[in-house]
Amino acid sequence: LTPYAGDFVTTGNGQVVENLDIAGRFKMRHHGVVVRNCLIRGGEPTEASWGCVEHYQARSPRSAFYDCTFAPSTTTVYSTNGIQGRDFDIFRCDIQLSVDGVGAQYGNVGIYGCFIHDLPWYAFDPNQRDGSHNDGVQCHGGGGGYIFRGNSIEMGTSTNACFMVTQDVGAVTGLVIDKNWI
Repeated sequence: LTPYAGDFVTTGNGQVVENLDIAGRFKMRHHGVVVRNCLIRGGEPTEASWGCVEHYQARSPRSAFYDCTFAPSTTTVYSTNGIQGRDFDIFRCDIQLSVDGVGAQYGNVGIYGCFIHDLPWYAFDPNQRDGSHNDGVQCHGGGGGYIFRGNSIEMGTSTNACFMVTQDVGAVTGLVIDKNWI
C-alpha cells in the first residue's frame, strides 16, 4: 500500500481510491466514490463520535468500500466507529479496534461479508455511566435500506450487542439482518 499522511478528503463524485495506507480519517464529501484495498487508520481521536471513515455528506448514488481495513492506529474511548454515516455499502472489509464497528445513520447502508472484531471495552466513557457500550453495528435509524448480510461479528465479554437498532434519528424501515455469524 502507498502511505498517505493525514486525512484523506474526497475530491469529486465517482472518484476511485485504491491501495492506500491512510494515516488519518477518510472524509467522504462526494457520492458514488469507490474505495478498494485501503487501510484506514483514523488519525488521533480527540472527541466522541470519531470514526476512521466519516460518511455523512454523501447521497445517491451510494459509495462503496471493497476489501478495506478500518483500524484506528490509536485506540481510545474516542475511537468510536470504524465507519459511520449513510449512503454506503461495504464488502469484505475488516473492522476492528473501535468501540463500535459500524455506525449506520439516516439509511441506505449495506454491510456484506465483513469481519467485525476486537472492539475494546473501556471502563470510562464520557457518554455513558457504566463504561463503553460496544456494538458490532449500531443502526441509529432515520430511514430505510439497511441490509446486513453474511457478516462475522465477534464481540468480547463486556460488550452490548452485535446489532443494535434504535430510533435515535427517526423510524427504522427496510431492515434486513440475514445469514450473519454472530
